[in-house]
Amino acid sequence: MFQYALRRLLIAVPMLLGAMSIVFVAMRVLPGDPCVAMMGDQATSGALADCTRNLGLDRPLAVQYVDYLWRSVQFDFGKSFRQGYPVSDYIGRMFPHTFVLYGGTRITDADPWLSLFFESTEIPDPTTGNKGTNFAHYKGMDDLARTTSGPRAPRASASAWSSTSTPCAT
Repeated sequence: MFQYALRRLLIAVPMLLGAMSIVFVAMRVLPGDPCVAMMGDQATSGALADCTRNLGLDRPLAVQYVDYLWRSVQFDFGKSFRQGYPVSDYIGRMFPHTFVLYGGTRITDADPWLSLFFESTEIPDPTTGNKGTNFAHYKGMDDLARTTSGPRAPRASASAWSSTSTPCAT
């Protein structure tokens, strides 16, 4: 179990790095200037230059990317353009609400309730004749078929399957 969790964590690192890289590139490729978006069209060229310098947009892209990754590792996501307080504080305030929503969906998830409506039946494997293939079928339909059609026909045994009619035979 420990190896599985460790493997999943090691897989998460490159996936997170890839997602962060896509976000960084998208923010640089999309049209528009962030300073113009923040300050409006009536901003002076001096104010826009100060904004560009303060945000670090005048530095080379490689330096911006490394800074972006380093600050993200430290959970320093900067300040909100609209509210003016640190984004990490906002994430911290909203996390309990996210956790409650996640917990609510796990409680109402269908997995625990599926056993009320489905049962697992072992059916013979047509190629080997071994019982062990799990097949879930709807309990209500099975009960309905049993009550409306009279006695139920016996299930096919493993010997009823023809070994010569395998679909993958060469």
